[in-house]
Amino acid sequence: MRRNQIIGVSAAYSVAAIAAMTFRREVFDYETLSRQVTFWHALAASVPYVLIDLALLIACLRTWNYSNSWRRALVALLVFVIYLVFSAVTMLHAPSWHIFHVLILLAVCVFLAGLFLSSLLESQRERESA
Repeated sequence: MRRNQIIGVSAAYSVAAIAAMTFRREVFDYETLSRQVTFWHALAASVPYVLIDLALLIACLRTWNYSNSWRRALVALLVFVIYLVFSAVTMLHAPSWHIFHVLILLAVCVFLAGLFLSSLLESQRERESA
């Protein structure tokens, strides 16, 4: 059940990111700053980056039992914190889509920190009861 919730939350963030960027006709390159692009071009340019984020998250968290998966959650948290730091450092003169992407990564890191703590506490409880 928790796996479906994680995938659902990730998919919701992805859909929100794609919708926000494509409705404003923003794309992931610096050559179209005048926003003279079509909706479909913006969508085609935005989708791969969001899918990479989602695939990375699912690859880190692909397990059915979260009671003993605190290590996997910790690895996912570390991967996304490094990704967040790299994205935040490159944000100085970036367009608004990049700032929005950094905010999404920040939300994913907070979510992964909660997942890590939850899994660690659940694992500790199982160890004490055994």
